[in-house]
Amino acid sequence: MPFPHNTTDRPDAPLNPGQTEVNVTFEGLLVLRAQDTDDPQTKVCEIGVANAEIDHTFVIEVSVVGNGRLWNFGGPPGGPFEIRADDAASGVQAFMRDENPFNRSNAANDELDFRWVLDLKHLHPSSAVNDIKIRPSVQLNRGLLYASQVTPLPPAMEVFRTAGGQSLHSLRRIAFRLGARVVLGMTEKLRIIRNGLELYSIPRPPHEVPPGSSYLIKMSNLDISPPTAVPGDCSTGDFTRYYHVIDTISTPNQFDICFFTPPTPLFGTTDVPCMAVVTDGGWTET
Repeated sequence: MPFPHNTTDRPDAPLNPGQTEVNVTFEGLLVLRAQDTDDPQTKVCEIGVANAEIDHTFVIEVSVVGNGRLWNFGGPPGGPFEIRADDAASGVQAFMRDENPFNRSNAANDELDFRWVLDLKHLHPSSAVNDIKIRPSVQLNRGLLYASQVTPLPPAMEVFRTAGGQSLHSLRRIAFRLGARVVLGMTEKLRIIRNGLELYSIPRPPHEVPPGSSYLIKMSNLDISPPTAVPGDCSTGDFTRYYHVIDTISTPNQFDICFFTPPTPLFGTTDVPCMAVVTDGGWTET
């Protein structure tokens, strides 16, 4: 089930007076998928946490852009989380430059286009996510999804898909960090809720944070002790961990993701980072 596509609004559009910007970022072994609401045109985003990965740590951190951390949660989710805007009428949508088939080699691609994400349905059309293995999860009820950071252009770095015995297939670039922009109205709040209990809300009162500040919520499920990578060696990457939560894909048909270039200042490693994925984007690629 795909998210509604939005080719009109941009995740970097200017704010109107009185609005507050919150960017939620997703990094690590996280599975994003659209879920229905009472309105068939509106979707929420479920962020599944690959809970079988005991060597990864789930973290939610709230900060003010340019002014440090305000609040954080770390450890097993232990129950369902929500990141809930007071007004959820528009739901969660995916920013796309256009509705044309997405070509990762096109120099005119928008760096913020959500389609840079790896879509499990493109790799495995018959794949199904095992709900038990990604829950407790997090639900976001409003926002505009986008690619927060994309791997550098080749030849500085190039990303390849590989599988046992199959030839390499260049993906060129992928999103290694995703984002969702939430723009709050003048009196609106965005609340972080766990097991029905509100843990934190933004914006903060003026005596804590200056009015007009922008906020960042970082959500991650990252390796506690990342291994040292060897250029072109897929064995140190984390992509295969997704097969712990995807049913029915036999080992010979499982893919891996590799970088085949020296370290760059952006990463400092040739290891494939834990990147969040989407289960069904609803677009085509060429």
